[in-house]
Amino acid sequence: MSIKPRFIFVLFATLTISSGAFAQSGPPFMLKWGTFGTGPGQFKIPIGVAIDGAGYVYIADLTVNRVQKFNAAGVYVSQWGTTGTGIGQFSGSNGIAVDRANQFVYVTETGNNRVQKFTTSGSFVTQWTGLNQPMGIALDPTGDFVYVADSFNNLVQKFTNQGDFVFAIGGSGAGDGQMSQPSGVAVDASGNLYVADTFNHRIQKFSSSGLYIGQWGSLGTTDGLFIRPKDVAIDPSGVVFVSDQSNRIQEFTGDGTFLRWWGGEGSANGRFEYPRGMVVPGDGRVYVCDSELHRIQLFGDPLTPTARTTWGRIKALYR
Repeated sequence: MSIKPRFIFVLFATLTISSGAFAQSGPPFMLKWGTFGTGPGQFKIPIGVAIDGAGYVYIADLTVNRVQKFNAAGVYVSQWGTTGTGIGQFSGSNGIAVDRANQFVYVTETGNNRVQKFTTSGSFVTQWTGLNQPMGIALDPTGDFVYVADSFNNLVQKFTNQGDFVFAIGGSGAGDGQMSQPSGVAVDASGNLYVADTFNHRIQKFSSSGLYIGQWGSLGTTDGLFIRPKDVAIDPSGVVFVSDQSNRIQEFTGDGTFLRWWGGEGSANGRFEYPRGMVVPGDGRVYVCDSELHRIQLFGDPLTPTARTTWGRIKALYR
């Protein structure tokens, strides 16, 4: 039986990144929470994470089919959801987002192929379907529009916050604006959309009207390359964070200029086993779903939120 060269490369690259000798420093580790299980504060493959303006953290727990709510220090507050197809139930709870006004939580489901909208206390508001294994979800700066990574349709769909369809971008392929099972989406302060184009191993950038702007990345483990990027997040200063299957987080400017990477494979603090969802609230913190270790890790940059607001400061940080 022959082995395709591409898979040999991916295996070698993954082993290379796994080596502790290659781990770089990132924002300092602050805390972690979660263990494997179904009890309060436990997880079975946490994938999506969101944070509201009061500092409450919401986690989409994939195989337990629920949303758990914690305070900023990881202390359990509440939860909602059970396995099923009914209102308030989940099948493959995946992506999660909170609106700017901190009133509503949006959750995608890969099994039920829909988005459900709740209050921040877990009361059902509405839902919409017409998707094929939706994953990442993000809101624009106004909170009026919702972007969904419609993964198996190779699209990103845009909706109003009530679920009315606006437009779709993408289509199967590797060309500009095309996608291969996109997993993560994020929107910057100007309304530009960033897509983790997973099986094309790249990030694509679009305007708020869906026009293609640019892209960066390809298959690999050196700076700026990816192995199946799974999520993308943006802090208020425009720094773009990308998680991928090489067990690291990479940071970029909004035009794709590489800044730094951090992580590496392992169970120690600051290491990962398949990092997925991220949220960067803008005060120097980074929350990461360390999915295969069934935990959330919190990192904290000692810099203030305004420390990255100029190109000079960005260059100084990453020399």
